[in-house]
Amino acid sequence: MNGDGQLTIGYVVAGDRNDGGFYQGQVESVEAISAERGYATIVVDKVNPGAAREAFENLARQGVDLIIGGGSELRDGFIPVSEDPTFSAFNFFLVAGFPPTSDGYATAAANENQAHFMGGVAYGLLLERTGGSVGCVVAGPELDFVKNMAASMRAGLSHAQDTYDVAAGAEIPVTFTGNFEDAALAQEAATALFAQDCEVVYPYLGGALIAVVNTALESGVGVVSTSVDLCDANLFPVAMAITYNPALFLPSVISSFAAGELEEGTQLAVYGVGSGLGVGSRICDAAGNEQAILDEGRDALARGDIDVNASIGTDISG
Repeated sequence: MNGDGQLTIGYVVAGDRNDGGFYQGQVESVEAISAERGYATIVVDKVNPGAAREAFENLARQGVDLIIGGGSELRDGFIPVSEDPTFSAFNFFLVAGFPPTSDGYATAAANENQAHFMGGVAYGLLLERTGGSVGCVVAGPELDFVKNMAASMRAGLSHAQDTYDVAAGAEIPVTFTGNFEDAALAQEAATALFAQDCEVVYPYLGGALIAVVNTALESGVGVVSTSVDLCDANLFPVAMAITYNPALFLPSVISSFAAGELEEGTQLAVYGVGSGLGVGSRICDAAGNEQAILDEGRDALARGDIDVNASIGTDISG
């Protein structure tokens, strides 16, 4: 609580809060719900995961009431601070798809694997429409959740091919640049993929996202909006969206905190495509039976008829 008796929420993200995608979406969501409730916010962005502990300790020393880590890449710095008895008076929440390992913090996440599976289905439908055979991805480091993204999208494409006989022979090449923020590496990777007849690109990136978008627009390649739905935003032409941003569920987390119901030591939820929050994928100008196929995929995932984790060989949900 600050000197005026106002509750304060601290939010830490690894990337740029103005990246136009994953990080910006969640920061804006926290600021909006905080403003609505009359809370102060302190946002710390561009935090190197290796230096995350210092960032969280600094927030705690400022007397922040709720400290949120905006992604599992920050876990190595976040968890020791949340478990430190010095900071036991504060509330800690981590955006992560795994249950807490102690009573020092709570977790929740969107089910990225389900969202990306639906993204793979959407890729198949778009490629069927254009007669293309390549939908590509520019990603960052080969971390577990990044590799899960690629595997989930390929599983979704295979499902569309096998179930609906679309985009026969199509594939999803993925280039790992090793860095979510390096625009030059991302642009180079995109250019190389576009030379391989890529017709639509998914920039699974942080600060380097805009470099891929600009390169795609110059090359006439369709763009997938990352984590947030930009189909109707009029920022730049978007072919489809894959949606799983923490912005979808952070209002619920902060409402739980406000009501005194944020229980540390628990995983609040892994919000899937059946949660009603908008997790999944959308083709911006869906035509013919495209939306019906996406709806069928969403329903099958929600019922458990399709188990993405089992199909890609992982128990990591996000």
